[in-house]
Amino acid sequence: MLAAVEALGAAAFPTAIGDRLDMKRSNVSTVVADLRRRGFIVSDADGADGRRRPVALTDRGRTALHARDAAQDEWLVHAGGEHLTADEAEALRTAIPLVLRLAGA
Repeated sequence: MLAAVEALGAAAFPTAIGDRLDMKRSNVSTVVADLRRRGFIVSDADGADGRRRPVALTDRGRTALHARDAAQDEWLVHAGGEHLTADEAEALRTAIPLVLRLAGA
């Protein structure tokens, strides 16, 4: 969910998060409440419409998300070193952002 919040930016409202992750609004609300309680996100009333509550990453949430990304990169390097040629590993490393962009479309 943290990645979805980051990708959506200012449009990270619970409904948009649910649409992106194919989750029911009630499930999104539960996870948002938990992440807020744990300090990974903030969710304050929208100044233009107090009923809307955009979600944003805190510094802690951003750090956790980027740590996860770094761990995935480390795994890729390790797994790639064992099973792929250097050229194949580099091609895969280059393709991942494109695949993620397609997944978010």
